[in-house]
Amino acid sequence: MSITVTIDGKQTKIEAGSPVSDLLPESGRLDDGLPIIAAVVDNDIASLSYPINVDCHIQFLTMAEPHGWRVYRHSLCYLLGKAVHDLYPKADFSVEHSFGLGLYCTFHEQPDDEGASAEQIEKISDRMKEIVGMALPIERRKVAYADASDAFEKSGQADTLALLSHRNPPHIVLHWCEGFVDLAHGPLVHHTGVLD
Repeated sequence: MSITVTIDGKQTKIEAGSPVSDLLPESGRLDDGLPIIAAVVDNDIASLSYPINVDCHIQFLTMAEPHGWRVYRHSLCYLLGKAVHDLYPKADFSVEHSFGLGLYCTFHEQPDDEGASAEQIEKISDRMKEIVGMALPIERRKVAYADASDAFEKSGQADTLALLSHRNPPHIVLHWCEGFVDLAHGPLVHHTGVLD
């Protein structure tokens, strides 16, 4: 079944279920030169992997727009979480809250640590850059509650598992990237390569 999508006043026919990314310009960028990182689909912010199932209007977002910047920032937090998990899988790490223009995070490799050392911060930064260079896909997956619980238990993410234990919906939306999984707190970029 084909549906009609309107972008900047121009209508295009696509197959129902096609992802937003199928409609990107060839360059993957808007006229300002910034990469397209998300979209507004009928007033809802969506990732580029979002499947389009009905006639709709789409506006592409870059990090220059406030909604696009939030997607970019959430994606950077996800990237940071993946880098920490890759290097220090048993560490206690969390992104806590806004702190000026940045974010306040906690990191303890051992329970009595004072926090991250300069060497650990450098390793995490280098790992983040490495992941960006690999342009790994970030997938949005809707899974059964039990499967989400198992994933967080296996990956040692006790805090996320505890958070999940206070909810019991039949399905949980997760973001997955090369073995790292986290709860979906909103749309993310579709691959790590745009997070440079």
